Amino acid sequence: MTDHRQKPRPTKRQIQQAKQLRQDSTFPERLLWSRLRRGQVYGYRFRRQHAIAGFIVDFVCTDASLIIEVDGDSHIGRAQYDADRQSKFVSMGYRVLRISNDDILRDLDSIVDGIANAVKQATATRHPPPAPPSREGG
Repeated sequence: MTDHRQKPRPTKRQIQQAKQLRQDSTFPERLLWSRLRRGQVYGYRFRRQHAIAGFIVDFVCTDASLIIEVDGDSHIGRAQYDADRQSKFVSMGYRVLRISNDDILRDLDSIVDGIANAVKQATATRHPPPAPPSREGG
C-alpha cells in the first residue's frame, strides 16, 4: 500500500475549508463520526474533513487506505466531479466507500459494520495499530 503520509501538506485555504466543513457537518455525518472517532473501529484512527490531493474528503483512515464519502443533497448533479475525484483517490491507492445520508439514517449499525469489514480487509496483512497511550499518569 502507498504511504499517504509523504504527500504534500494542505494549503491554508484547504485547512480553513476543512475546518468550516467540520463545523457545518450534516446530521448523518455527525452520526457516523460518533461511531468512527477515537479508534472505535479496530483501534484505527479516522480523520474527518481531511485534505487529500487538493480535495477535502469526508472521512479517511490512512492506515487502511480507506476514504468514506457521505453523499447527500450537495452531491446532486455532481456525478462526473465525484467520479473524477474517486478515480484520483483510487490511483493513489485508496479504496473509496460512498454512503448515502439516507443509508446512515436508516441503518447506522450496518454501515459501521461494512466500514469495519473494509478496514479489516485492508489491514489483514499488516500488524494492528499500536495500542492507544494509557490515560494513567506516567
